[in-house]
Amino acid sequence: MRTEGYTLVELLAVMAVMVILMGLSVAAMLGFRTPGLRQAAISQLMATFDEARMSAIEKGVKVYVGFADGQFPNKERRLRSYILYREYTGAEREEMAGSQPSAGTVRPLTKWRELPRGFYLDPVAQASLLANADARVTPAGLPGDAAEIYAIGFNRLGQVVTPQGATPLVAVTEARYEPETGKLTRLEAEDENQFMIQINRLTGRVQLRDDAVR
Repeated sequence: MRTEGYTLVELLAVMAVMVILMGLSVAAMLGFRTPGLRQAAISQLMATFDEARMSAIEKGVKVYVGFADGQFPNKERRLRSYILYREYTGAEREEMAGSQPSAGTVRPLTKWRELPRGFYLDPVAQASLLANADARVTPAGLPGDAAEIYAIGFNRLGQVVTPQGATPLVAVTEARYEPETGKLTRLEAEDENQFMIQINRLTGRVQLRDDAVR
């Protein structure tokens, strides 16, 4: 018959579980992340660009993916939020009759979306979208205050029309960001969590560039 209490083996097993849980908690507090978040960021952006391209082909108007930069009025959205929007179709303008939207007014297709926690657009990466002045636009009609954003636009053929010139690249990095100061600090030894998404201008096809952001 067993007396009350725990055996040495049981106590060691409990202690081992506690050590593992403590290790996971410390890792979370220090900002260490799982590869799953990186893949989530990649999947989000690639699906968003595909959605914009297909919508442009379906509706026959220009469709854009807009990104909040480091100067965006809403500090919580800086370098981590994006939105889909498009031009109004001819039929929509006809239906609006005397209340047609003014020039530059667009129709939002989504609310502002966010990258996974801890991942941000890299504004200084070579050839990054946020370093391309041709990508700056100021559309009216988006949720929140009117503001300048950076956008990639597709036409009715699914081709990239904004920005013009160089192949659009969206650079993303795992980092710590201070919206108040605009300071972006990449996590050390986290090159595997930096990536670029490249969009073919002629086809609008999206491709992952798995090289580290420099």
